[in-house]
Amino acid sequence: MAVQKLTYTNNAVLEINNCQFRRTGAIEAQLPLGSDFDAINAEAGMILRVVPGDSIMLPDGVGDGMLALHYTTEKLYNQYEQGLNNWSCAQDGGFLPRLGYLQPGDKFTTNCICYDAATYTDDAGLKTALNSASLYAIPHTSGRWQLVSAASVPADARLVGIASPSDLPNGDFAVQIVITALKGL
Repeated sequence: MAVQKLTYTNNAVLEINNCQFRRTGAIEAQLPLGSDFDAINAEAGMILRVVPGDSIMLPDGVGDGMLALHYTTEKLYNQYEQGLNNWSCAQDGGFLPRLGYLQPGDKFTTNCICYDAATYTDDAGLKTALNSASLYAIPHTSGRWQLVSAASVPADARLVGIASPSDLPNGDFAVQIVITALKGL
């Protein structure tokens, strides 16, 4: 299975529509990015693994650690490059990432998406599938939300959301995800 990242400019963007963690305080903000982020940055909208008392890592696919949504507030690097897509959280960026623990009913919009290129071919094929069928979002080991058909949702999936097409404030294509199931978190 060749997993393809949804095409977007610079970095992924997250728009929180309605997530309980901001009201309940189910937030992790005291751990650094771990060794998974030696060569990449944590983008907004990624689903990341919290290793309590240690660090923030990419999901490992075996259920180790707790999963949470990366939603650190963007940092303005210079006044001429404003916008959510001009920001990501670096391992040595001088501040710690902020993650929220998701609950059923939480809703957010992001373009931090990946998909199986053998199934959906390209971004256009994915958009067509989103407009014509129910797709689900599950965590991928890249930290992105992988869109799959109902038949492809693993029985042991720890986190599942219903995906629907949407747009971001800058007009970029995105996916709105509503969390429907949590297991063992």
